[in-house]
Amino acid sequence: MKCKDCGNCLVCSKSKQIGSNLDQLSRDELIERLICAQNLTLSFQILIESLPDTFFVTDGEGKIILVNEAYEKLSMIDRKSILGRNMREYRGDVISDSATLMVLQAGHEITLEQRHYSSGRKSLVTSKPVFRNGKIQFVISSNRDFTEITSLQQKNTWGFLLSQGCGSNGKNHVTARKKDVQMIAEDPKTIETLRRAQKAAKTCVGILLVGETGTGKSELAKFIHKNSERGDRPFLTIDCGAITPALIESELFGYEKGAFTGARSEGRKGLLELGNGGTIFLDEIGELPLNLQVKLLRVLQEKEFYRIGGNQPVKVDVRFLCATNQDLQAMIAAKKFRDDLYYRLGAITLQIPPLRERIEDILPLALCFLQEINEEYGVQKELSPEAYQQLKKYDWPGNVRELKNVLEEAVIMSEYQVIGPTDIFPDQRRNVSSSVFQGGSVSEYLEQLEFRIYQEVYQRTGSVRKAAESLQMAPSTYSRKLLKLSEKYGMGASQEKKMS
Repeated sequence: MKCKDCGNCLVCSKSKQIGSNLDQLSRDELIERLICAQNLTLSFQILIESLPDTFFVTDGEGKIILVNEAYEKLSMIDRKSILGRNMREYRGDVISDSATLMVLQAGHEITLEQRHYSSGRKSLVTSKPVFRNGKIQFVISSNRDFTEITSLQQKNTWGFLLSQGCGSNGKNHVTARKKDVQMIAEDPKTIETLRRAQKAAKTCVGILLVGETGTGKSELAKFIHKNSERGDRPFLTIDCGAITPALIESELFGYEKGAFTGARSEGRKGLLELGNGGTIFLDEIGELPLNLQVKLLRVLQEKEFYRIGGNQPVKVDVRFLCATNQDLQAMIAAKKFRDDLYYRLGAITLQIPPLRERIEDILPLALCFLQEINEEYGVQKELSPEAYQQLKKYDWPGNVRELKNVLEEAVIMSEYQVIGPTDIFPDQRRNVSSSVFQGGSVSEYLEQLEFRIYQEVYQRTGSVRKAAESLQMAPSTYSRKLLKLSEKYGMGASQEKKMS
C-alpha cells in the first residue's frame, strides 16, 4: 500500500511529519503515517545495502546492530554471525583493533588501520559518534579496503588505448588494448621499444624481433602489423621450430596435386598465397633449414615462388616479420644462417628486454592479466598489496609468459577473493612449512615457521581467542605476533578461512 500523497515517501510531506501530534490524528491518518514510516525504513535499507563502501553500526554500548553487504564482502563474515555481538569481544577475535570502542571512550571521530583476520585484508576504518541528549546513541563506521586503494592507484598510472594501435598518455606511458595486442609499457626500456616498433611499422622493410623466450615477440609482431598499412589484411604465423622442415616448406609454399605421397588431390595453397597483401610472421627463424632459406630469399628478391611440384611462378606481395631468441650473427659465422637473408629480413632489429630488466612493467601487466583471467573464469579475484610487492621481487626467468601463467594458477587454485603472496608462489609456502632448512638466516627461517604455525592454528580454530588458547598464550600476545609476522611475510590463503 502506497502513501496517498505521491507514493514517494522519501520526499512527500507526510513522511516529514511522522512524529508530530500523533494523538490528534484519526485512525486512517495514523495508518497512513505508519505506511510512510515503513516505506521510509525500507528505502533507507535499500540505500544502505547499495552503498559501495561498508556501513557498520553499533549502539551506545558497542553492540553490533547493522551491517551492510559491502562489509560482509570486505571481512568475509556473514552478518548473522556478528549481529548482537559486542565490539569488546569482536576486537582481537575477528579484527585487529576497533575504532568504535575508541569513539565510545573518546567521544569523537576516530580513523585507524584495521586488519580483518577472516579475509586477510587491511582497511582504513573511520568511526563517528551519533549523539542524543548528550550521550552517544550510535557509532557509525565505514571501511576503505587497502587492496582497492592500491588497485585504484595502479589503474590511474595506465589505461587502455584504442584497439587500432598505440598511443601516448604522458611522456612515460604507452599501452595497447589487450583484445588485439598485449603490449603494455610503463618501463622506459619497453616504451622506447614500442615507439621504435610503431615508427618501423609504417615502412615496408623487414623487421627482426630479438628477445628471450616469453618476452612477447609474437605480440609485438601483431602490434607492428596492426600499426602498418596492412593492418586490416591477413596476419599469419608459422613457428619454424615447432614443425619439421618438410612441413615448413609445404606450409609456406603450398603444393600442386600429386606433388608427394599423401598430398591432397586438388593441391593446397601455402601461407604465402593465403597471406597475400598482408604480413607473414616467422617465429624462431633461426630454425629454418638452409635450403628453405634460399627459397625464402627468392621470395624477398623476386616477389614470387613456386609451389612444391609446380612449374609456374606465383606472384605474391607479403611483408615478413621474424623473431628469434638465438644469436643469428654467431649462426652466420658457423655457416648455419645465410647473411644475405639476415640483412633482408632484419633491416631493422628490435630488442625486447626481459621482464627482470623492466620492473616498472610488472604491476600494470599483472593488473591487465588479472582482469583478463577474472573475465575468463567469471570470478573477481584481487591481489593483496603484499602479493604485488612479491611479484616485483621475483626474477621471472620465463618472462611475461611466466607472469601470466603464475597469475592464472593463483586465480584458479586460491579459494578466497584476496590472493596473498603465498598463493602466488605456493612452492615458497611449502618451503616455509618444511622441516628442512631452505637457506637464508636462521632467525628468518624460524620466524617464517612460527608464522606458518600461527596461520594453521587460526585456520583450524577460526578465531584469535581459540587459536591463542590452543597455543597456550594470551589472545593479545597471539594477535600482536600474528599482525607483526603478517606485515612481514604476507597473509596467505591458509589464513583466509571464512568464519561465518
